[in-house]
Amino acid sequence: MDRVHDTRTRGEGRAEPDPPSSVPLGARSGLVLLGVAATWILLAVVSSAHFVFQTAVVPRVADPSLVFGGVVASALLLLLIGDRPRRADLRALGGQRIALAVAAGALGLAVAPALVVVNRYSDAPPGTVVAFWTTVVWGALLVGASALTFRRPTRAAGALVAVVGCMAILGSWERPSSFSLLVRYPFEELSFVIAGIAWTAFAVIVGGLARTYGVRAVYTLAAAGGFGGALAWGLPASGWDPAVLVPPATALPAVASFGLMVALTVHLTRRFGAHLPGTALLTVPLMVTLLLVVEEATGVFGPRPILVDEAGWGSAVVVAGIVVALAAGRRCSSFPGKVVAIPGLALVAVSVGAALFALVEPGVAVSVWGTTRTGAEFAADFVISGFRTVGGWMVLATALLAASAWWERSGRVQTALALVAAVTLAASAATIRFTPLHTWMPWIPSEVQHDFGTEFAGITFAPVPVSVQVVGIIGACLALALLLVWRSLSARGPVPRSDGSAGGRDR
Repeated sequence: MDRVHDTRTRGEGRAEPDPPSSVPLGARSGLVLLGVAATWILLAVVSSAHFVFQTAVVPRVADPSLVFGGVVASALLLLLIGDRPRRADLRALGGQRIALAVAAGALGLAVAPALVVVNRYSDAPPGTVVAFWTTVVWGALLVGASALTFRRPTRAAGALVAVVGCMAILGSWERPSSFSLLVRYPFEELSFVIAGIAWTAFAVIVGGLARTYGVRAVYTLAAAGGFGGALAWGLPASGWDPAVLVPPATALPAVASFGLMVALTVHLTRRFGAHLPGTALLTVPLMVTLLLVVEEATGVFGPRPILVDEAGWGSAVVVAGIVVALAAGRRCSSFPGKVVAIPGLALVAVSVGAALFALVEPGVAVSVWGTTRTGAEFAADFVISGFRTVGGWMVLATALLAASAWWERSGRVQTALALVAAVTLAASAATIRFTPLHTWMPWIPSEVQHDFGTEFAGITFAPVPVSVQVVGIIGACLALALLLVWRSLSARGPVPRSDGSAGGRDR
């Protein structure tokens, strides 16, 4: 039985599974890294495929059959990987952990997918909204769980940067965009978030138990919990007709991709932590956008109103954030002295303050025109706040990235990557910061909004100069640059101990 003991020391966080970068150099480590990279890429592709396949069949396939089919595929893969448990494995787990593994399986394999399919209708919520809450947010939750468990705030900040990039991509899939968060379908969207929490709990609990007690019993118990949960919900939902639970042939791609998604997520979480599958999920908007670009270039499915420049810059931000999240590692024991720390922390404070102010400042100017149901002309000019735009969130992400790097005492490589991510955000600001996240306004007649993009109604967005956003981004970049310069200079020789030294162990 492959038990792994907790190696944390007093006052420190939990021992983190060995990341790929910690493997010694050599042919064997190169193969390991290649295998991890291939698994990560496969999960990113499978997750994107599952979203596309599920979107295609949700209007035509019964919800219980989608959920039950996914559970069967997941359970078969988990049983194939884990093999039959032995009595010794069950005894090692104990009753409490057995119940925990079963409950986690029910949450991840039955509750999470059921909450998603039940709240997806034939044409609502929009695909952009569903993609955000069921892939981007789920990925961010996984990364956040890892960051919280192992005390890696820079990892969480990198995930937030990637989320901002995903916002820019999804808000540019069409214009006028259908990407409006928590406006038209708040109950459904909150259900997606609850499903993401259930999915995260499943991955963390099952992955953690399997890391400590082996995969045999844990995977089998999780599969049993998922199967039982799917039956407990699916049979009543299907009118007690077992035939309804059998997925049709058209649903097999969605079912099979979900099973692979489950197996790969648990495997990466067990081996390296929840942040690896989390970052893979953060790539889904980028992966789907590549498909849209190919379709637009070839005309396979007709023209698509994707804004390529905005989506391209958003993709660059996603990649930069993922790199930061994956590279977050051990903190350095040394901390800059007062000469460096005071201006650095002052820049961080200014950046965070400016970011918070930018969320409530005007972000984008909007003009709407159209015709109401009674034939009356409708026109409105107004401004939406920064928290309803990509710009407001990109400033906050940049500021928190700088704050986490200073708080965590990031090393030279991690600080350099954080600075690259901050500069990427700064370079993309002119293109994506005016992307709206809220195009549906409750006070505008619905018939006018339904006609947006036609000859009967329209909506246009105009940039609003927001100097506080510029201040926040520049302040964060300077704070990271100052920390990087100090790290680079201190690496050339011994660092004198100063009054500002934080001490502690290298982690």
